[in-house]
Amino acid sequence: PAEKRDIIRFTIAGPEKGSFGRQAPAVSPDGKGVAFVASDSSGKSSIWIRTFATLAARPLPGTDDASFPFWSFDSRFVAFFSDGKLKKIDLNGSPSQTICEAPEGRGGSWGSAGIIIFAPNYGSGIQQVSAAGGVPSYVTFLDSTLREDSHRWPCFLADGKSFLYL
Repeated sequence: PAEKRDIIRFTIAGPEKGSFGRQAPAVSPDGKGVAFVASDSSGKSSIWIRTFATLAARPLPGTDDASFPFWSFDSRFVAFFSDGKLKKIDLNGSPSQTICEAPEGRGGSWGSAGIIIFAPNYGSGIQQVSAAGGVPSYVTFLDSTLREDSHRWPCFLADGKSFLYL
């Protein structure tokens, strides 16, 4: 017989007089929250966090003009792209930190070994970098014989080493 699982249904209220971005929200690996991009009433966009234990979402200071948020494997940090860089922010209130350059970031994933894989721009392969920061290196390369023009939206699999990408 199938295992019975709890179903959770909830609503995420956006900022008052604000709007949601067009990017998909990111659910935390521990299943306790969601990160999403939204604009406040002044039109300033940032990352917002909604935990399932609270009714209201809160903006993360230091994430202005952020895009494509994704969580650390332990749900303690949110990584994102802003100002041509890949950045991270500790949910305990520390300021955001730059990890590396990412001119037009298009998705990332944070593995349990402390490695982040990400798409740095529209027309490149996937790169990897230490979550502590550093110089990234390519882990996939475009194949022009297959007419590839972009590798995007990488996602680590459960083993923390293998990954998928589009």
